[in-house]
Amino acid sequence: MLPAIRTPVLGIWGALDPIVPPANAAALDKTLPRTRSVVLDGGHFVWEDCADAYATAVLNSIRGGYRFDQVP
Repeated sequence: MLPAIRTPVLGIWGALDPIVPPANAAALDKTLPRTRSVVLDGGHFVWEDCADAYATAVLNSIRGGYRFDQVP
């Protein structure tokens, strides 16, 4: 069902996450048609480990960066 999702998806991953590894990002990037993954130098709580970079990624997406991989 993932290929049918047309909503833009921003995935933010921790490079050092032992629970949800960044390899999952590659799987989603191949399956979701409008996705972008950002891997930050943090762990499972990447929003705490890399708060500034995390906030920047979210704000950039909200401000129009979500238009990645436009699919009609």
